[in-house]
Order: sequence, then structure tokens, then C-alpha cells
Amino acid sequence: MKVSDAASTRSCEVAKLESSKEYLNMKPVFYYAITLSTFLLIIVLSIVVGDVAIFFGLIGATVGSFLFFIGPGSFYIISVHKTNKKLETKLEEITYITSWVLMVIGTFSLFSLNLAVIMNTIS
Repeated sequence: MKVSDAASTRSCEVAKLESSKEYLNMKPVFYYAITLSTFLLIIVLSIVVGDVAIFFGLIGATVGSFLFFIGPGSFYIISVHKTNKKLETKLEEITYITSWVLMVIGTFSLFSLNLAVIMNTIS
């Protein structure tokens, strides 16, 4: 490989890297407005909210329910529908039904765990 080929390859890699940073293409007014408003929101919330346990509890309950129940079930169902796959064997049918059961259990656990976090914080 020649030096000029290596340089052109490197410049292409740099161009791809820079194009992936969309905030660099943003107008400065929008960039600073979004950055400043996010910073001010964090400052106001840190002054107003005395205890962040409720936020961590709600985020933990939501993410836990999604990661263990809703996510795997919904990803399987979406992949079956996107590939237009026929459920030919008994195992595939059981897996499909189990995915729906996981989504129902996950939705129930999402609401019940979030309610438990709120009730625990209130009392």
C-alpha cells in the first residue's frame, strides 16, 4: 500500500467519524440552548428534589422489567413478524406463546413494581 493510499484511507475514516458526530453539524445556537437548558433542568431538580431515591427506584423497576421480561419477549415477536416466519414446529409455537406471556408478566411487574416504589416513598 502506498503512502498516498494510506492517507486517503485515513481521511475517509476521519470523515466517517466526523459525520457520526451530528452535534458538530448543529447550529451553535441550538447546541448551546439545548446544553444550557439541560444543565438548568438538572440544577433546578437538584435544588427542588431532596431525595432521589424515588427516581432511582422508578428507573430500576422500569429497566429491570424491560430487561428481564418485556425486552426478550417483544424482540422475539418482532423478529418473527419481520421475517414472516411460519411457526412450523411445536417448539416454535411454545416459544411464541411464551414470549407473549413474558410480555404480559413484564407489563404487570412494571406497573406493580413502580407502584411499590411510589407507595414505599410516600409512607
